[in-house]
Amino acid sequence: MTDWVVIGDPGNPEDTIIARDGSSGYGSVDHVFRIAEYEVSNAQYAEFLNAVAKTDPNQLYWSAMEHQVFGGIVRSGDVGNYTYGLKPNMANKPVNYVSWFDAARYANWIHNGSQLVRKMLQPPKMVHTLLQVLKP
Repeated sequence: MTDWVVIGDPGNPEDTIIARDGSSGYGSVDHVFRIAEYEVSNAQYAEFLNAVAKTDPNQLYWSAMEHQVFGGIVRSGDVGNYTYGLKPNMANKPVNYVSWFDAARYANWIHNGSQLVRKMLQPPKMVHTLLQVLKP
């Protein structure tokens, strides 16, 4: 289950600190929104994989998730019948080896009514915000 926090203070002033690349003006928002309080866990991402990646045509799973020390997800089975489980003691740790595109697909899955989201999102506008946050 994901806990959501409200990000408020619409119209707040932008940050005036100049970043290393010379840019500035970050942090200002024009609306109230909600965002997940914690990173997506291995357990949450494995639920997503089990729902959408039986064949994994979008390569949402990367073998580093199993074979690298910071990975927490294992894949079993053959193409068309993949299942995803968790490495010991890794369920609640943040998922690693996920690209921006993988994260966008996860947000899309949340947006379109995963079983997970039906339990945690009220109101549905929060999903729209998730998608806005993930824009490059």
